[in-house]
Amino acid sequence: YLKRQIIIKKMNNINTYFLNEVKHRFLPLPRNATEELEHEPNITDFEIKKELGVGSYGKVYLVKHKKTKAEYALKMINKLDKINQEGKAYFNREIEIMYKLNHQNIVKLYSHFEDNNYCYFLMQYIPNGDAFDLIPKNGKKQENMKLVASILKDLICAIYYIHNMKPKIMHRDIKPENLLLDENNNAYLIDFGWSNYIINNRRRYTICGTPFYLPPEMINEKGHDENADIWNIGVLLFELITGKVPFEGNDIEEVGNNIVNLKIKWPSDMNNDAKDLISKILRLNQNERLPLEKILSHKFFKQYFPSAVNDLIKPGIIKYKIFVVSRDNPKTWNLPNPRKSFNQINNNNNQNSNFLIKRNRTLKEYKSNFRLSPKKYGTNNDLEKSNNNKISYVEKKIIKIKPKSYYSNNNLNYCSNYKIDNNYSNHKNKYNETDYTNYNKT
Repeated sequence: YLKRQIIIKKMNNINTYFLNEVKHRFLPLPRNATEELEHEPNITDFEIKKELGVGSYGKVYLVKHKKTKAEYALKMINKLDKINQEGKAYFNREIEIMYKLNHQNIVKLYSHFEDNNYCYFLMQYIPNGDAFDLIPKNGKKQENMKLVASILKDLICAIYYIHNMKPKIMHRDIKPENLLLDENNNAYLIDFGWSNYIINNRRRYTICGTPFYLPPEMINEKGHDENADIWNIGVLLFELITGKVPFEGNDIEEVGNNIVNLKIKWPSDMNNDAKDLISKILRLNQNERLPLEKILSHKFFKQYFPSAVNDLIKPGIIKYKIFVVSRDNPKTWNLPNPRKSFNQINNNNNQNSNFLIKRNRTLKEYKSNFRLSPKKYGTNNDLEKSNNNKISYVEKKIIKIKPKSYYSNNNLNYCSNYKIDNNYSNHKNKYNETDYTNYNKT
């Protein structure tokens, strides 16, 4: 009840001008609309080019934004489907988790939006298919072992990143179909629908994922943690090399019994280094499985990537920049570097006024121009005018934003909640006086 009241209170404080008209919201409100950086995207803003794949919850399409010409992977989820309605909590958690992630081997979620029938996830487009196409077929051997090691290295770097989040995050659905490859065969982890947090080292008891990849503790319902992902890595390595899963059976029950009893069918010509590594990962006791750092230090990886351990990155404290669909391009847009300070991040964000101008915040030496938000004008007749007007702040001056009550000039609707504390008399030529009359009086 309290959570619902908080959501209602937030909804009442949001300007609905920037939101689509939706009767029943299925997902959290998109950040680019709540921050009033742009109107909530709509499916009519995109040109659907082709279908990329079909999942258990929806379809994924390659789309092109009509204005920016940028390409995205658009995941469409039917809100009216009963199964999807039961999984509403999973979709909300998937969005929450993906917005937090900033790693080179994890597909980025740029934005989300919805209408009365569908929910849409606007994600990074990876053009070269998934790792399922690399699995040897018809009893053939894996010829490119270095490519397998490269894909597993990228996956381990992504898993190490989410395992070191605060709180920890586990993926729980690692499989070839959830690893995308680009033109250079770099791997990207996708589909965080089954992911969840590990809070205070408490184990989870939900049975989820792909049956052939389930860890034994999940089948026995003893509770699982992030070590379930390490088990999945061992199964994936086995399948990419041999073309088969290590635990087979005529039905799901037989597969589960083989997993619990650790009955692995080793091929006679199995690579010795790979066999040694897999045997150290696929352990019934989840605490005995090889940690991610030691997996990359194993001789199977060292022969191809001697310094692979140096690629492991822990997440830092990140001040996230919001992606504006109607302006930004995913090929040139990157999230801030965790090592940069907040002021450096502000200097790199060169247009969004509402992202930067907040009450009781000081901006130092902000040189770039920004557009005024249409909300500050207050009337629809001035919306087009606001998109053409810009203000240039004076270089090397500290601009302080202060609360209301400092002035009461009705001509400056855009400044009704803020005051720019600056010596205007020395720099009045820097401003457009035709649009901001009577500024000297304030």
